[in-house]
Amino acid sequence: MRRGEGEKRGRALAALLAAGRSSRFGRPKQLARISGLTLVERAVRSALASSADEVCVVVGAFADEVAEAVEGLGVVVVRNTLWEQGQASSVAAAVKAAEERHCEYVALVPVDMALVGNRHIDALFATARQNTCSVVSVSECGAMAPCVFDAENFAALSMLEGDRGAVKIARALLRLGKAKGVPFADGRMAFDIDTPGDLERAVEMLDAKGNQLWL
Repeated sequence: MRRGEGEKRGRALAALLAAGRSSRFGRPKQLARISGLTLVERAVRSALASSADEVCVVVGAFADEVAEAVEGLGVVVVRNTLWEQGQASSVAAAVKAAEERHCEYVALVPVDMALVGNRHIDALFATARQNTCSVVSVSECGAMAPCVFDAENFAALSMLEGDRGAVKIARALLRLGKAKGVPFADGRMAFDIDTPGDLERAVEMLDAKGNQLWL
């Protein structure tokens, strides 16, 4: 968790979303391995190397197993007991964690976006802090996760229901000129892992220097 010299500040929490049931993957994908690390460990390392002031992992399905995987890594585990109600419950849990820690910004980072590293998270936070606004990642397919939200939008995030994710709010803010977009430095970072086949593709995308390519 670094602090950039001369960087405009505002306390920020990186919330790693790891509560899903992995129905398409067939087993807990949070614990699937890529380049020797589980997806949740990889996300934690990227977040800890970023300019976030604190890092939390939101767990739900397979909560004990995922919590054990990140034990001792210096992150807070947030247990979302309502995870079966959909993705919105994890967003609300992340926002609550940010408010409890007096953070002005929260980054929502799905752990299945394994090719997103700390540099992109840093770019999101830097843009949010410089402009005092929410920020959304942008690929050739449009606005998508990960996103950073400022405190002004915490209430709206907490009111989401079911599987309505935060990206919908980010896209609306972007259209209204109330959020900024940050393009991925490499389009492959937009890839997310839903199936075992996706995991194989993600491994293939990694350079021979795998673990460091995206950091």
